[in-house]
Amino acid sequence: MRNSVYNQGIYDSTENFESYSPNVLDNKSINNFKQGTEKMIQNTQNLHNKILNLQENIEKHTLNLDNQVKQLDETNSIIESNKEEIRRKMEILENRNKQVQLTIDRNIYYKKMTYVWLSIVIFIFVAILLGFSYFKK
Repeated sequence: MRNSVYNQGIYDSTENFESYSPNVLDNKSINNFKQGTEKMIQNTQNLHNKILNLQENIEKHTLNLDNQVKQLDETNSIIESNKEEIRRKMEILENRNKQVQLTIDRNIYYKKMTYVWLSIVIFIFVAILLGFSYFKK
């Protein structure tokens, strides 16, 4: 290789070229450079593959997290609707409790009125009996 390309033009021999050029490339250094470059390319490809795997893992985890967030949102909406349903039913129960209490109070009132009328009737009946027995003697 030294004699083919380097002997053309200004340089007459390999010795003259080597004396003028401090960085003479030989097959060994080219092969070393080539092997180093190939190792760097392989390392770069390995790093690229690792990055792709990490990106895929991140995307999978992101999708998994998105699904979990959707499930949490659905669960929260169900919980909120259940809270609203419970609140509505509590209002209905409160209204019914008020109605029951009003009915109980009304029944107590009617019971008292009945006892008052019954005592008035009994009083009148006893007064009539006393009046008959007093005037018969």
